[in-house]
Amino acid sequence: MKLKTIFIHITLLIFPLCLSLSLNSTGHAKTLQQGAWVKGKKVYVKGHNSIAEIRIINAPSDIDWKRYAMLHDGKTYRLYFFQKGSSDTLYQFGFNAQKNLYEYGHQSIPVISIVGKPRQASAKSIAMLHDGKTFRLFMQDVRNPTVLHQFAFNARKNRYEYGLNSLRTIKIKGMPRNLDRNRWGMLHDGKYYRLYMGKRGASSVYQAAFNPSTSQYEYGFQSVPKMKIRRFFKGGLADFAMLYDRRDFRLYILK
Repeated sequence: MKLKTIFIHITLLIFPLCLSLSLNSTGHAKTLQQGAWVKGKKVYVKGHNSIAEIRIINAPSDIDWKRYAMLHDGKTYRLYFFQKGSSDTLYQFGFNAQKNLYEYGHQSIPVISIVGKPRQASAKSIAMLHDGKTFRLFMQDVRNPTVLHQFAFNARKNRYEYGLNSLRTIKIKGMPRNLDRNRWGMLHDGKYYRLYMGKRGASSVYQAAFNPSTSQYEYGFQSVPKMKIRRFFKGGLADFAMLYDRRDFRLYILK
């Protein structure tokens, strides 16, 4: 009886600890660095008109921290990560303004699927935006660096669908050759769809915008062609995400 009692007491002590460790692992907080474009200058600066660092909480245990994208839908700042090992499942976070952090499932559909992805569309990285009407998701082509694949959100089915109310593929014209295709982001500023890609080995980004008359993204079209990234951890050389919140053009890098 004494051994049984001791075992029960040990179990009662260990269980809360295990539960705590489990919650800590799934709720492990990462930090998102935030900066904004300094108007009139060709630079994005960490902390400019921004909370410099924002925590991310309650993430699922199988989240892929390396593949993420962001957008602002006019009301909520949203952050997306792929499920680890998946090319068709996204986890969604919303910005909790009361706590100043990104929280899994906050004002969000926690899990969103992607359907219809063609083989030539790469899920190694994505970009997302909201254009005032539609949530859009983009993937680069596996082989052709001048092609983007486009998906749109189907609100009835709560999923992103390839080519839904969209140009399935869009060409990119005139970008410099020294691109780092692993560092890119997109946004819509209320008028133009914008594409940003990193300069290889440098803390700089190249900018293109969608030209509706040619139906393609053109380097420097209605854009500052090249901008610097300053004061970010890792020197701004990591993958980034972009968004426009009707006030500022914002750039994010996970820390």
